[in-house]
Formats: sequence, structure tokens, C-alpha cells
Amino acid sequence: MNVSMEMLAGKLGLPVARTRRGEDWDALCLTGWSVAEGGPHTLRLAPADDMEEAAPDGPLLLAGAPAAMPETGRSVLALACDLPALTDGVNRFFLGIRRLETELLRAAYADRSIQRLTELMGELFGGRLAVLSTDLQVLGICEGTDPAGELGRSLAEELAQAMNGEAELAGTRGGTEPFVLEKGVFGKDCLCLNVFHQGVPVCILVHFEVDQEPPRYCRELLRELGQYVQAVYEAAGETHSLPSDRLYEIASDLLSGGKPRRENVEFALQFRGWPAEGPFLCGEILPSQGDVFNRTLSYYCRAIGKAVPNTYTMEDRGRILCIVFLEPFGGTVDGFMEQNVEFLRDSNFLAGFSNVFTDFMELPAACRQAQIALRMGMRVRPTIWYHRFSDMVMPYLWDCMTAELKAEDLCAPQLLRLQQYDEQNGTEYTRTLACYLKNALNAAGTAKELFIHRGTMNYRLSRIREMTGLAPEDPETRLYLELSLGLMRHKGQGE
Repeated sequence: MNVSMEMLAGKLGLPVARTRRGEDWDALCLTGWSVAEGGPHTLRLAPADDMEEAAPDGPLLLAGAPAAMPETGRSVLALACDLPALTDGVNRFFLGIRRLETELLRAAYADRSIQRLTELMGELFGGRLAVLSTDLQVLGICEGTDPAGELGRSLAEELAQAMNGEAELAGTRGGTEPFVLEKGVFGKDCLCLNVFHQGVPVCILVHFEVDQEPPRYCRELLRELGQYVQAVYEAAGETHSLPSDRLYEIASDLLSGGKPRRENVEFALQFRGWPAEGPFLCGEILPSQGDVFNRTLSYYCRAIGKAVPNTYTMEDRGRILCIVFLEPFGGTVDGFMEQNVEFLRDSNFLAGFSNVFTDFMELPAACRQAQIALRMGMRVRPTIWYHRFSDMVMPYLWDCMTAELKAEDLCAPQLLRLQQYDEQNGTEYTRTLACYLKNALNAAGTAKELFIHRGTMNYRLSRIREMTGLAPEDPETRLYLELSLGLMRHKGQGE
């Protein structure tokens, strides 16, 4: 949840001594705060007399009243208190925000309660918040200290009647930004936001009896509430007589072995503005066991969906799946990761990605590829943040081939004897054969790579044929030898 300096000023409960308001005051959002650590989104706390010693970047909260405000472009808020009281207030505020986010997620995905969401967000608004259906029936109401009482209900009903008679409301139904509905029966303006589900308006959020110019953080909070309300509609399905998320239904059906009609698949993709022919990418993101136990996967799905554009993220049987429309990223995994690897790293996520696919009906296979890429990558390259299936195909094939028999039991026995001869006599026939196969049976190129004379190369090939009885020129023999050499290398890496 974004937090602005203006919200801090209103919610810390400490008297404001002085402020410096810049053009970005209302728009400034913080992703966290810290007293010691740096970064562009670090909220710094300092006593007023040490103001000049504070680092020059990031927003600044001052304890005490400074003689003069800083001349930098920073947003500064000075509060009439000492530094311990300021630190304690900020700690309590952000801990409260984190608890609130957890409760909002539970209300949206577990309880599926718009009333509970309204009550929770009403704590930040200070009450006087309502959610009305498109026919202006009350879905949720919070009125000060009496969140769902008779007073709140009557006020909401009066508001609904007033809004029902407003001609201006008809022209706002298609808007996606918060708007002000000017004075109704309450004598003050109402800040409103339409909520849509799959392109259809489903309800309107109303912060009523607001000032003429509501703070920008109120608009941001209203957008935040709108996203949670949308999540209720997506999770509740037919509860509100609206279709559930079509893409979720299609993806879940495919992953469960179903075969949805192709026109339904195309329709679900069109709702997201994605063409049916893709290209698409499937990713699996690794949650911790604690995340699964604490049921926070839905939070991660929502966070990833907000932070990473052109993606659809969903929870599926204890895992996080991410479907990416790749066209804006050049149609490649590398193009996608160039823009998002920092988010992956900063979030401590590990991910596996499928091959690119153009038919959405191939989602189950792509999902399996992503799962294999993540599993194999964590074993083969544990220090890397993400793994592509194309890089993990060979390790996966070696594992599959040795599932029932050991590598030496699958290898060509003639090749094993040749390797044993090399070990006993200090020769390099096995290495010569491997290089010869890699160079497409080009003796001259092999000799050059091995730094040996052409005559020496011909002698080695003659000895290899004599000892093994194999003819590498035969296509099936060549394939078997290459697989055997790969199995021998895989066995060596496994040991």
C-alpha cells in the first residue's frame, strides 16, 4: 500500500510544527521506511537540529521545529516532538499498515466481504465510506465509530437517493479515475470511484462529506479499495451474479486436464487485450513453505500482477503461476527478464520459465516446462535467480534416461571399454572420439582443435574402429555414441 507524507502528517497523531510543500508533496509515495538504511524510497527520521547532517535524498521527518526548512527538493515534515516519540509513532503507523494489508487480503479472498473491506479501509479514511452497487444498493458502509450501525445505513440510503437523482452521475459511469460528485443532501462533495469487473461496472465507492479538494492520498486509498473489491468479485464468482474471472477459469480448466472450447479461450484472452496467437510465456515462482502455510500466495499474486506489466498471476495448488504476454518484450524470455529481473531479485523470488508458445491450449505443457526449469535450475545452477527450460532440457533428459538404469548400464559398452583403456594406458581415444563427433566427423577440424598432426588423427580413428568395432558414420551409431558420451559426463557431474 502506498503511503504519502500527507497521510503521515494526518495519521501520526503528533502536532505539526512546520512543513515544506513541494509540487510532488501529495504524489510522493513511500515503499517503506528506515532510520539507518539508504535508498530512494527510504523515509529518514532526524532531530531538527541535525537537519543539515541528514542525507540529501529521500523524504525527511524532523522531530522538533527547525529554524529554517531545507532548500532541497525533498519533502519535509517537522513535528513538535522528540526523536524517540517520532520513531515510535512511525513504527506503530507502518506496523498498522502491514496488519491492515493482511486483514484486507483475508477479507477479499477468504471472507469475500465487501462490508469488511469497507470497515477496514474506513479506518484510514476516518469513516464515512460506502460501497454501493450499480443500482445504488448498500454493499458496505463505515461511518466513524459506528461502522455498520443504523446511523451509517441511513446515511448511505440518503446518499443513494441523492445520487440516484443526480443527472451528473450518468456521465461518470464509464470513468476509471476518482471523481468528485458535487454537493448532494449532505452539503459537501463526495469523492467517488467506479469499480469494474471484466469491463462491466459493478459498484461505486464513495467517500462522502469530504472537503472541496480532497487530499491525493484519499484518491490513492480509494483506488486501493477498488482493487480489493474487484478481487471479491473475481473470487466470489456467481455470488454477486457476475461472471468470475474468465482467464482464471480457462487456465484452471486446462491445468486440470480439461479441454475448453477454443472460442472461449480466445474470448478470455480478448478481455485482457491479448491476441489469441500470443506469444506467451509461463513462469513458476517459488514460494516458501511459510508462505503456503500462512496463505499469503494470493498477496504475492496481486503484488506481482501490479509490479510486472502484461502478466496474469494465479495460485494453483500451492504454487504461483505467471502467464506473460511477450509481445511488448520482444517476444523473448530474455527481453522479459531484462525489464523484470531486478524485481525478481529484490523480492527474493526464484523462477522457472517455459519455452515461448503461441497456442494458449498448450498452457499445461508450458506449465510443466516451467516447473521442470525451476526444479532443475535450483539443482544445477543454484545461484541464478531464474531458469529457462531451454537451458535445462539436457540435464532433465539425463535424469529421465537414468531413472531406471544407471548411466553405465545405458552407455555403449564399447565406449566404456575404450574409456577404461584410456585410463589404463594414458591414451586419449575417448576424448578424440568425442571431439570427432562434435566436429561432424571432420577429421581435419578435429585434428586442429586437438593440436595434433593429421596423420596422428587418422591413426587414432583407425585404432578406435579396431578396438570398438563401431562405425561413427552410421547415423544410429553416431547418435548412440553421442548419448553415451553425454551420459558419461552427466554421471561424472553427479558424482
